[in-house]
Formats: sequence, C-alpha cells, structure tokens
Amino acid sequence: MKNLLLPLSLIFAFNIVALPAGAAVITFKDLSTINGEVVSMENGVYTINTPNVGQIKVPSQNISSISGAVQSAKPADNNIKSLPEFQTIQNKIASNPQAMADIQKLLEDPEVMAIMSDPSFITAVQSGNINTLQTDPRLKRLSENPKIQALMHSIDAGK
Repeated sequence: MKNLLLPLSLIFAFNIVALPAGAAVITFKDLSTINGEVVSMENGVYTINTPNVGQIKVPSQNISSISGAVQSAKPADNNIKSLPEFQTIQNKIASNPQAMADIQKLLEDPEVMAIMSDPSFITAVQSGNINTLQTDPRLKRLSENPKIQALMHSIDAGK
C-alpha cells in the first residue's frame, strides 16, 4: 500500500487534483504564524486564504512549515484520502517547501504531464478509490518515473 500512497500524495500535491479545503497553520521563517487555507502553490509561491487579511501570496522560501490541514468531509473507507498514512504524507509534503518546489519542477517532465493531463486519470485520482488506483497502469508509470522515485525517496526519508 505504501507504494501507492507516496505517488498519490505527490499527485494530490501537484495542485492539479485538489484535496478538500482545510485550515492550516503556516509558520514563517521568522517564527510568526498565520491561520489560513493553502489554495495553491505555483512557481514557488503559495496562495493562502486567511480569515483576517484575505488572500496572500508567500514565496516558499519564507515558509518554515505548514501544518494542521483538516479535511472538510470524511471520505469513504475504500478511499485513499481516508487512510491516516495518506494524511501524514500529505502534511509532510505540504510542510516541506523544497518538496513542493520539486513537485512543480516535475510538471516540466513530458511523461508526467502527459499522464497528468489525461482527464480519465484525473477522474480516477479524484475518485480516490483504492481498488481502481491500485490497478491503474498510469499510476504505475508515474511511480516508476526516476524523478518521482527520487522525490518519493526524499520525502520518505524526511528530507
């Protein structure tokens, strides 16, 4: 199952496939914090909706960590998003600005983009159905991509 969790977590982190909205605590390098919802991460810049100051854009190098994302609805039991390990990996990725920047770089990879631009693959991922995803050859191809394997190893090692 772990072989499935890491690549799927990366796919969700691409911000092509949105996870349900949730609140997070963003800690900056100067140790100040702000509560908000991370809307996206594009070109090394996080877009965050905050209750007090509205939408802000913050370069990833100014962020120390992002934690506490809470899902708004409980997914079905056979849904990848219902697994605690999935949430742990998602939080690990979201709180690692370098991992998020590396994920953005993966969008330049033609193989990754070909798969990620396939509407039927996106629909399969959005469904979150574990049984469907375990047998999807496109997920297997993504998992075998050397750049994704390196990123998965880095995230798994906590770097």
